[in-house]
This record gives sequence, structure tokens and C-alpha cells, in this order.
Amino acid sequence: EKLLEVKIWSDDQTAPEELAIYHQFDPAQFGPFVAYSSRQNGYLPVPAAKVQQLSNALASLRNHPVLPQGIGLVDRVLLTTWSDAGEPRQYAFVRENEEWRRNGSKDALVGMDALIWRLGTLQTDGENGNSAPQNPVRLMRWDFFRHNSSAPVLVLSFSNEQDKDGIKSWVQVGADGPWFPLQSQVVSEILGH
Repeated sequence: EKLLEVKIWSDDQTAPEELAIYHQFDPAQFGPFVAYSSRQNGYLPVPAAKVQQLSNALASLRNHPVLPQGIGLVDRVLLTTWSDAGEPRQYAFVRENEEWRRNGSKDALVGMDALIWRLGTLQTDGENGNSAPQNPVRLMRWDFFRHNSSAPVLVLSFSNEQDKDGIKSWVQVGADGPWFPLQSQVVSEILGH
């Protein structure tokens, strides 16, 4: 029985490294737990205490969308917001000589690096990214670009949803990726409210 599976992607890899832990795979040969690693391409016995440590560590990550390292290395940002009538408004920002500017402006924009850092430290309220808002109200979408790329390296979409407990905020990681529930004050901070 497979207990858990972890896939780790690196920028230079075409496939992720994989680690899987099994329970009762072959207890006579390996004991109660065995791990399979694509890096070593073989099975290894794992002590129960190590399985518990890994389970605890992964549970603490489960409540965080895992954003790519180096989000602070982006040099262009496209922000789309929507009016109450649903009309989109777009704002483009570029980093030039270590300063952010609104596209077409000569004035430096203060705080963009701090905002990007804040987006990179988002914590979610949810257990996983398997659910999605039922009736979302689009708030904003951030497209992050690096090194003159035409495709964004990351897309974050934020939505609110009214439910029986009040307004619930959501973030979608990737253009078609999973949705994660967010702490509502995070969206307020990002919007500057």
C-alpha cells in the first residue's frame, strides 16, 4: 500500500524526481516500511520513526501553495484587475536597473519587490488544492515573466466567494492549476485595503 508520494521538479529537469513510501510492501525482506526513489531506482527499508518525521514535514507543507523558488527574479509583471461590472483593467510593470516602473513611466515604483516577496510567502487555509470556488468573483491575476520570456513563469489568480460563513478568498496557482483557500486578510493586504 502506497502511503505517500513526493515529486520534486527542478528547472533543468524534464521529469520530476520521485519518492514513494509503501507500507507492508515486503515485510519479510524490508520491514513494515519501504521507500522507492527514482534517483536510486531501488527499494530501501525505512524506519517507522523516519516515516513519521516525513509525514509530519509534508503535512506542514500541505497548507502552502508551493511557488517556484526565484519568484523574486522576475523582471516583468502583468496585473489584471476587474471592476465591479466585470471589466478587466491591465497594468504592466518592468524592472530596469534594479527599480520597478509602471510600463511607460519614468518614475520608480516603490514596494513592488516587497509585494512579490509577500506573494511568494502565501499560506493557505486549506488542506489541499483539490477544491475550487463554486461562484468566484475575480479580483486580480498576476502574470510573472522572467528574462524576456513570452510565457509567464507563474500565474496567480485571486477570487472571492460568498458562502454561509462570509467571504472566502482563493488563489489559483498556474493558469489552469489547483485552487487553494486563503486567509481573507492576505487578499486585503495585497489589494492595499
